[in-house]
Amino acid sequence: MHPPKARGFTMVEMAVVIAIIVVLSVLAWDLMRKSTPRANFNSTSAELQGVLSDARQQALMYGVNVGVMLFPTYSTGFNATGLLIEIRDDTNPANSIFSTSAALNLANYNPAVLATSPNGEILTTYDLPQDVLMGPVTGLGSALPFPYQAINTQIDCSFCDPGGDRRGAVYFDPRGYAWFCSVTGSGVTATVGCTQGAGGSFSIYSTDLGIGNTYTTTTFVITSPAGSVRVFHNG
Repeated sequence: MHPPKARGFTMVEMAVVIAIIVVLSVLAWDLMRKSTPRANFNSTSAELQGVLSDARQQALMYGVNVGVMLFPTYSTGFNATGLLIEIRDDTNPANSIFSTSAALNLANYNPAVLATSPNGEILTTYDLPQDVLMGPVTGLGSALPFPYQAINTQIDCSFCDPGGDRRGAVYFDPRGYAWFCSVTGSGVTATVGCTQGAGGSFSIYSTDLGIGNTYTTTTFVITSPAGSVRVFHNG
C-alpha cells in the first residue's frame, strides 16, 4: 500500500482563514482605538488629583502656602492647551504670590517664564494632553449631594477669572486649609482675591470621548476649610 499523500490547503480554505484574520484585526483595532483615549483621560485625571493632593501635603510638611495655579487657555504647543503649576509660596507673606501687593503674583504671572518669588519654588508643571481640555463650560453638569451641595460644580472652574485668560489658583495653607484665588481687572490695575467659602471645583474633559456636546468629564472638588480633594466622573 502506498502512504497517503499530504494534502495542502485549498484556495477556499485559505480565503476563509485570511477573512477571519482580517475581521479579528479590525475588531482588535477598533477596541484599541476606543480604549486608548479612555485610558489616557483616566491617567490624566489621576495625575491631576495627585498634584492637588501633593500640594496639600507639601503645605503641611513645610508649613508654608503651596498652591496650584491654573492657566486653562495657555497653549503649551503641539495643539495642546492648559497648564497647571504647583508652586511653593514665599516664606515672607509680603512676597506671597497669592496676594496683590507682591511684585510677582497670580495676576501678572507669566506661565511661559515659570518665575518664583525669592524664597518660592516650582514643584511641578503639568501640561494637559492634546485631547484633554479644561471644561466643559457646564462642568460636571449637575449639583452634588450633601455635603458638597454648596460647592459650584456646574461651571468649568468655580474660582477662575471669568474674563481674560481664565487663570485661577487654589492654595493650601500650613493647616491644610484650602483657599481659592481669582483675578479681577487686567494690567497694572489687576487684583488678586482669595477666599475660602464652601470650596471650589474645576473640570476637564476629553475631546475624543463624547457625543455631540455631551462629554466624558472629571470634576475635581476641593472642600474648605478641610482641603480634601474628591474626584467625580461623568460619562
